[in-house]
Amino acid sequence: PRGSARAVCACGEAASVFERATGRVEAVLPGDGEAVTACCLAPGGAVAFVASRSLQITRYEVEGAKASGAFKAHAAPVLAMTCDSSGGLLATAGSDKVAKVWDARKLYCTHVFREHGGLVLACTFQPGPELRLATSAADGSVRVWNLRDSTCAFRLDNHSSAVPALVFSAQGDFLLTGGRDRVVNVWDARAGVLRKTVPVNEALEGLACLSVAARESVGRKRKAGGGAAAPALAGRFATVGEEGRVRVWCAASGRCVAERRLGRGSEFGEAGAGLLHDSGGDAAGGGAQGGVASQAALCPLSDGQIFHLEFSSEGEVEVTGRMLGDLEQVTDVAFVGRAPPG
Repeated sequence: PRGSARAVCACGEAASVFERATGRVEAVLPGDGEAVTACCLAPGGAVAFVASRSLQITRYEVEGAKASGAFKAHAAPVLAMTCDSSGGLLATAGSDKVAKVWDARKLYCTHVFREHGGLVLACTFQPGPELRLATSAADGSVRVWNLRDSTCAFRLDNHSSAVPALVFSAQGDFLLTGGRDRVVNVWDARAGVLRKTVPVNEALEGLACLSVAARESVGRKRKAGGGAAAPALAGRFATVGEEGRVRVWCAASGRCVAERRLGRGSEFGEAGAGLLHDSGGDAAGGGAQGGVASQAALCPLSDGQIFHLEFSSEGEVEVTGRMLGDLEQVTDVAFVGRAPPG
C-alpha cells in the first residue's frame, strides 16, 4: 500500500533510511567519517551496504543501525552498488575501472571484471535464470558478464559518451542503457543484439523500465533465411536527465508520450536532475504483474529534493510526494520493501 515502502539515501558522511510517503527518517546509518559515495539495501530491507571515500564498505543491520561487517572493496571510491534478488550477492562499480561481485553474507570477493576503459558508473543483475551482471562505464562501454564462468557474455558498444543508467526489463529479456550522448539503446538481453536506439535529446542520468517487452504477432514476417523475425517492441520506459524533466517514451515508436517537469528555474537545469530508480517487483512490495514492472519511482534532484512518482497505465506521470529537508546532495536512493506492521 501507498506509504508503506522505505528508501535509503546517502547524506554526507551518513546514510538515512526514511519513509517514502512522509520523508520521516527511521534510521541513520552513521558511516565511517568519510563522505558516502554509494549505498544499497538487500531485498527485504533488513541489511544495508554503505560505501565511502575511505574505500571501505560497511554492512549494517537497519534495525538498530548496527554495523555487522566491513571490508575494502576497490582501490578507488565505489560509485554504485546493488544486490541480486536473493540478497546473496553484492555487485560494486568502482572508479578504478573495475567491477566486482561479493558474497553479501560472508563478505568475500567472488568475481573481478576489468575490461572497462573508464570509471564504472552503474551495475545491475539480470532477472531470470541467467546468472549475469550488466555494467556500464564513463568510456561508453556496456558489458554483460556471465557469473557462472566469469566471462564477458556481451560487449554492447553503441554509446559515444558515459553511460550512467542501465536497467533490465522485469523478465530480463531487454536491457536499456541511457547515456550522456542523448540516446537510449534497447538491447535484446538474451542475444546481445541492439533492438532500437531512441534519441531523447538530453544527457541522461537515470532510467526506469515501466513495461518494455516483446509484442508477439501471429502473422509476423519471416527473415530471408526462413527464420521468424524478432517480435516488435511494446511498452514504455521513463528517463530523467540534465533538464530536470521526467519523460515517458513508447518503446515501439520512440516517441515521447508524457512529460513532467519537476521544478522551475535554472536550479533545475544542468545539474538539477538525479537518478531515477524503478521501484521494481519485490522491492516495492507490489511485485510484477503480467511482466510489467512496478509503476513507481523515486527521483532525487541535486538540490536535495526527492520526488515520488507514479506512472499510469496510459503513461501519464504523477508526482505523489516530495521530500524536503537538510539532506545536502542526494547521491543515491533505493526502495527497501514494506515497513513492518504497526
